[in-house]
Amino acid sequence: MNISKELLDELLQECKTPPDLFGEGGILKQLTTALVERALEAELSTQLGYGKHELKLAGQTNSRNGYNGSSASRYRIPLGMDAAR
Repeated sequence: MNISKELLDELLQECKTPPDLFGEGGILKQLTTALVERALEAELSTQLGYGKHELKLAGQTNSRNGYNGSSASRYRIPLGMDAAR
């Protein structure tokens, strides 16, 4: 998958300084957090056999039961995210 230059330009148009890119509320942290949350949500849907806001399968004992705060640190960029439990 290729990310278009237009999409990158749109995402970066508000970034004027290094903290806008790499700071606590910078675009890199926001994008990384969003990507990790989506990946975790997809993994949970695959594991449970049903998606978010869908009814669980009959006889299914495993279920989604909320979120808890979680953090991950990779490449020295601390990520705060909601991880499904």
